[in-house]
Amino acid sequence: MARSPRSTKLETRTARSKLKAEHEPFWVNIGRGLHLGYRKGSSGGTWIARFYVDGKYKKQKIAKADDYQDENGIDVLDYFHAQDKAREFANNQSRLAAGVSSKQLTVADAINNYLAWFKTHRKSHARTEHVAKTHILPTLSDHLVSKLTPVIIRNWHEALVAQLPRLRSTSIKQNLLNLMIHLKLCACAKPLLTVF
Repeated sequence: MARSPRSTKLETRTARSKLKAEHEPFWVNIGRGLHLGYRKGSSGGTWIARFYVDGKYKKQKIAKADDYQDENGIDVLDYFHAQDKAREFANNQSRLAAGVSSKQLTVADAINNYLAWFKTHRKSHARTEHVAKTHILPTLSDHLVSKLTPVIIRNWHEALVAQLPRLRSTSIKQNLLNLMIHLKLCACAKPLLTVF
């Protein structure tokens, strides 16, 4: 997790209440090319993210500041949680600039993308598709790739072993390997090969 830079002017409600309302936000550098801004208004302040990408700054209002209302983690944020939201904004902007979709990919999306590639580049498409549709998709298809954890993968794998004791150990290992390949070729997959 990234370190949260401190700012005596923006960290607390009391400190922010002493700031004058100005058109330009008060900016704090929280990462390379990434700034968190606070714009004070008559009915409280607003957090703004500013990120330098593709040779220009992209800005976005990310939430209301917790000046008059307690933080709720959604649309009212304190200083430190606003930094997290600004980092999410920067990550999305970086992905867009790199041509990677910002849509949350499911395991089904990743596998379908992989199978489309596999069909044109490999010979055993029918077998690979059968393995994916029989052993991977029924259990994991709706999971977001970005939310997969080693525990989820391990539980899937153990259930597969228990459900199909007649399969040779090499077949089960091949299923696990197929899943890992599908997810590794998906741009947003976490490194999951350390599950076992």
